[in-house]
Amino acid sequence: KSAQELLLTVAAGRSSPEKAIELPVKDVEFAQYLKATTEFAADNEDVKKKAKEIAGTDRDAWNVARKLAQWTFKNLEWKHVASADAAQTLATREADCSEFSALFIAMARSLGLPARMVTGLAYSGNSFGGHAWVEVWVGKWIELDPTWGTDFVDATHIRDSSNALVTS
Repeated sequence: KSAQELLLTVAAGRSSPEKAIELPVKDVEFAQYLKATTEFAADNEDVKKKAKEIAGTDRDAWNVARKLAQWTFKNLEWKHVASADAAQTLATREADCSEFSALFIAMARSLGLPARMVTGLAYSGNSFGGHAWVEVWVGKWIELDPTWGTDFVDATHIRDSSNALVTS
């Protein structure tokens, strides 16, 4: 039986883009982070309409990302949800971290902002537990947490690239 190796990388979580990126991002390199999927319903009319309403006329990728994160944080009620897609979450306004993140990603992608889910552990005052947050491409990948309403992640968030943390 071989021992499982756990690699932990600690990096500064507060970041901002070096230069403004205008939406929509059309670079083929990010196509997989822009497309609508079952989980991230970026093509749902209600999701698209809400995203456009939140972004307004702003086309700066980082500004829009922060607006979406703030709206999601302020307008969804945290509740344990077994499973819901972005359109259901938008309709019920009830979500746990996975649904907060999925709705954020769907809205971001509908505006041409590359976005993806990040999973790992987060410290919530007395212990670490499984958590999901998001990452957006705004000239570089930057993490935000729409569940907690932050435009950064810090040492309270441990990204789990290999699933080694969650499974142990």
